[in-house]
Amino acid sequence: MEFRDFLKQRRQELDLSQQELADRLSDKGHETSYARVSHWETGRNKPPLENPEFRRALALALEMDVNTMLARLGYVAFDDERSPEARLAADIVDNLPAEGRELALDILRSLEKRYA
Repeated sequence: MEFRDFLKQRRQELDLSQQELADRLSDKGHETSYARVSHWETGRNKPPLENPEFRRALALALEMDVNTMLARLGYVAFDDERSPEARLAADIVDNLPAEGRELALDILRSLEKRYA
């Protein structure tokens, strides 16, 4: 699926206007306007999907995890060598702010020590 079609479809599924999606992205640290969202949906411009922080912000704004979003766009996003639980833990950590990531990693390290 092309990004422009995916974005418009998902935005409409969530009953969001282009401005509301732009506001969500801006709230996540990626200053965006409704015009930019419109340009993405028409294919006039491409979003910075190569930027992992943008991908996380967009996935959060679209109320989905990054791997699901990338999979819907046709990218291989899953690490088949990891368990579903490991992928879920990674998705959760990826969607936390920096200070939350450190706390999550500390908790995981303490669990690792406890059960190693």
